[in-house]
Amino acid sequence: MNKVLLGLVLLLSLSSAYAGSCYEGDVAVCKAEAEQGDVIAQIHLGQMYAKGQGVIKDYVMAYMYFNAAAGKSGRHDPAYRERDVMAERMTPSQIAEAHKLAREWMRNH
Repeated sequence: MNKVLLGLVLLLSLSSAYAGSCYEGDVAVCKAEAEQGDVIAQIHLGQMYAKGQGVIKDYVMAYMYFNAAAGKSGRHDPAYRERDVMAERMTPSQIAEAHKLAREWMRNH
């Protein structure tokens, strides 16, 4: 099987594993997956907070989840980009609060 086809099969199998859970907007499932260290769930939860999907829109919480995900991945990860977009919408005190929450969250999870 060529590498492109194998990659596509892997991507489809991973997407189907998330069907009906975090990707369907189930906040409780998404939070549980994020707490277990799932970086994709952390990014998705950050997006939910950024857009107010299933939760009250909260840029501090969005930044916190993006920052938690970014801490576990490479510099070119989408979490960094998402976090930087959030920072453009936030005050310095909101960013400081989000950093504090992220540190606490990562210590507990």
